[in-house]
Amino acid sequence: MDNYKLYANLIRKPVSNDFNARPCVVEKWIPLSHWSFEQIKQNPLHDLEAVKAYRDIMFCDNETNHCIMLLDDFGSDGILVESEGYDYPRYSCFVPNARTLYEDSLTTIAERELRGLIRAAADKALENVFADNEADIHSADLIDEDEVTRLVKTAIVERLNQNPGISEARCLAPWIPEQPDIDIKTKQLKTIKFYCPLKIEQIPDEENDWEEYSDEPVDQPSYCAISAAGDINLAIEEYASPCEENRGIMAYLGDREMLGKVYSIFPSVERQGDDLVGVFTCQLYDDLDSYELEALRSELYGQASDGWGEGFEQREIETDDYGKLYVSF
Repeated sequence: MDNYKLYANLIRKPVSNDFNARPCVVEKWIPLSHWSFEQIKQNPLHDLEAVKAYRDIMFCDNETNHCIMLLDDFGSDGILVESEGYDYPRYSCFVPNARTLYEDSLTTIAERELRGLIRAAADKALENVFADNEADIHSADLIDEDEVTRLVKTAIVERLNQNPGISEARCLAPWIPEQPDIDIKTKQLKTIKFYCPLKIEQIPDEENDWEEYSDEPVDQPSYCAISAAGDINLAIEEYASPCEENRGIMAYLGDREMLGKVYSIFPSVERQGDDLVGVFTCQLYDDLDSYELEALRSELYGQASDGWGEGFEQREIETDDYGKLYVSF
């Protein structure tokens, strides 16, 4: 493919040693925000949480470097790191279009076979076209459609089996028209809860005998709203859009690669002792390591302050025992 664009650090007048390379195994692909990725490029020897979290899987063994790959989640490039037990990228190199390598590592056997069929079909079509200068071709004459169908179903199953939440996916044979032809079994989802304080604002009741009435909300201790927990949770449910039915606010976060083990996130409030607190209940496909846990915590912090929470805190909530409230996570 001509005009293929990439970023590279070209060596002026290289010598043979400049092209020497050692085998590297990518033990973990770690997506980073574009800002974080650019910061690493500017300060490559600073300590990094990602490197600290995975330093135990980076080492050199029999002339092979076991590394992590830091991926720019906005662009396509990466940085290959072997920290040698340190918390910073002690050994590293810039890898242009690393995301292509990542996606290729996920490509299944059936997908590769399907590509081969497509290339073969295109070559066959080219033979016919150049032999007769032009041609009208039926695609069924170029490729075995039954084989294509088989490979597509097999590729779907192979992709499903890459998901940490899938226990087993398999093709059902023989395939019967209009009958299910893929069997999928999921693992039991794990549940983890994150708690946060609440800010409660009460809208004054103008019927009260106050000397000076103001409609400005008044801050109240969160424990005062314990009896309103049911009303607040009902307001949260009503605030949700239809697409949140199964996965909660995770429906909007499907492009967050570091949340790949998270199936759903549902906000609510609940009583903890003598206080009312905010809760994010998360269902997971698999256990999170320390870095993934912190990534999820950071995402929830952002959702509470700027994302989901920013919209919900502007919603007036009618309660039976406490009048009208605004609730911030």
